[in-house]
Amino acid sequence: METASPMIILTAALYLGALAFFVKGKHQWSLLLLLAASFFARFEMASLDPYLHNWDERFHALVSKHMTETPFRPVLFKHPALPYDHTLWCCNHVWVHKQPLFLWQMALSMKIFGVNEIAMRLPSVVMGMLMVFFTYKIAWRVSRNTKTAFIASFLFSLSWYQLELTSGLISLDHNDIAFAFYILGSIWAYSHYLEKRNWKWILITGLFSGAAVLCKWLVGWLVFSGWGISVLLDPSQRRSVYSYLHMLYAFFVSIAVFLPWQLYIIKAFPKESAWEYQYNNRHLFEVLEGHFHEWWFYFSMMRLHYGKFFIPFMAAGILLMALQKAERTLRLSLLISFAVAYLFFTIVPTKLQSFTFIVAPIGFILIAYSFNWIWEKARGFSRYAAYPAMALLVFLGLYCLKPWNIYNERKPANWEREAKLHNTAVFKNLPDSIQGKNTVIMNCPELQNIELMFYKEVTAYTGLLEAHHLDSLHQAGYRIWTFPAYGNEQLPEFVTKRKFLRILPAQLK
Repeated sequence: METASPMIILTAALYLGALAFFVKGKHQWSLLLLLAASFFARFEMASLDPYLHNWDERFHALVSKHMTETPFRPVLFKHPALPYDHTLWCCNHVWVHKQPLFLWQMALSMKIFGVNEIAMRLPSVVMGMLMVFFTYKIAWRVSRNTKTAFIASFLFSLSWYQLELTSGLISLDHNDIAFAFYILGSIWAYSHYLEKRNWKWILITGLFSGAAVLCKWLVGWLVFSGWGISVLLDPSQRRSVYSYLHMLYAFFVSIAVFLPWQLYIIKAFPKESAWEYQYNNRHLFEVLEGHFHEWWFYFSMMRLHYGKFFIPFMAAGILLMALQKAERTLRLSLLISFAVAYLFFTIVPTKLQSFTFIVAPIGFILIAYSFNWIWEKARGFSRYAAYPAMALLVFLGLYCLKPWNIYNERKPANWEREAKLHNTAVFKNLPDSIQGKNTVIMNCPELQNIELMFYKEVTAYTGLLEAHHLDSLHQAGYRIWTFPAYGNEQLPEFVTKRKFLRILPAQLK
């Protein structure tokens, strides 16, 4: 990252072109260039790290790799050589810890482009670009203002948090990208429905919402919170039976999307699915995996999701949207969905930093309301106000992008990154001759065995196996390899005295 790559230069040129066309009033061209810039910005992020990130990209990558061969049998350890606990999602065989749609997308991409990091991340690149388009269209429909639409989509396209989710750096990476994409898609389709009131858009809303559930779980129904409450608050809709029928139709369509997979895994993997459903429900009532935070946690996360400078803009945007006279139903739906997401996840005991990012596009629309209000007021003082307004927009875009954060995570002095680069190169360069379902490799750094199994067709384990496991695997016909000890340490005698065990020459960090 010391010098700008050609892709960064191209991306910057596309962003500047989008701004130039927007100033000239050529809004279709400005949107097309913005979408192209959004794609290349995300592709660049997907290319930055030629290794798998810890949480939880490496697990998603390995399961999706195996789904290129068996799409309806998600597995982590493809050929487990040792007994495993099916309740440990980090180390088991059949893996139904997450809903499958985002994994299928990653698997399809790797089926087409090969098993590698960029192919695995490519669906997130495409979905991220499409989210910029959805944001533009929703913002335009609710505000009927092209400046508000462009500002919202421009800032969201430069969202540091969304870009780092695309790179895999931030948990839960591609799962959260897909979840947010389908939720936003359902809101986009619902905005079309409000405009045209036809069955096609009801169907599409249901399909997107069902797909969101099939990525994560029932929060994918978020669109129905805004839809349902806005119906109850609007007397004309509240008295119409069709308002309820339309919503129910979309709701049942969504169920039809995700229910078949639930029925399938209950029958095909009864033990694993029963545990995961129980585990998912526990998130609602207890703190799991140490993810405890105070009730204000998600409000403090706004400085990561948007930047603390944007929070006053967002607060003002809520007021401006609430006071707007036109598009009452859509305005209510967006504000309700935004509030419901924050309220629900604030109540739930288990808290993870990305949970409320599913409504970030609405947040950026609120920010755009404020910025456009300032722009319009400035125009009242001077016809040249557009120039400082555009300069401020560029500044806000860079603030949103946070290039210093992206650099700091990847600067040469980052020991963890250098160790990842080194170990990944070792994994990739292991000879193909050692591959096979009867090959076991041990003494990987903690959970980096998951990464090794992504790059090579072997069964790999963290640390050293016990002596009796080594003997039983040897008797069962396994070829057993081990990485050397780390640093100045030596492999223990129970390893070195077993002549059937081979030591790999490559040293890991």
